[in-house]
Amino acid sequence: ITAFHINRNNSQEMYIGMVGRMMRTQNQGQSWQDIDIINPTSNIAIQGIFTYPPNTDRLYYVAGSILYTSRDRGESWNTKELPSEINEVTQVLVDRQNNDIIYIAAR
Repeated sequence: ITAFHINRNNSQEMYIGMVGRMMRTQNQGQSWQDIDIINPTSNIAIQGIFTYPPNTDRLYYVAGSILYTSRDRGESWNTKELPSEINEVTQVLVDRQNNDIIYIAAR
């Protein structure tokens, strides 16, 4: 497991990320389902998984140098290339006033 996230609006819902794979539970880990993700190669680890607290249909993850965003809980994805100087994303925050503004913390 390379990434872990708990939905702040629903502690029953958790996500785990691995190399080339993401899974979600909606019952505190009693059962898990795969989420279809976009990953350019299957050997890139997911660095972080994040939800948007006001609207948890929005799901984000980072793998390699790409930010993946979904507005429908992972049914479809958009991608955004991150600047090359970003190596390891540690947090993604979405502006509550304008959810098109995304802040990224990285090492």
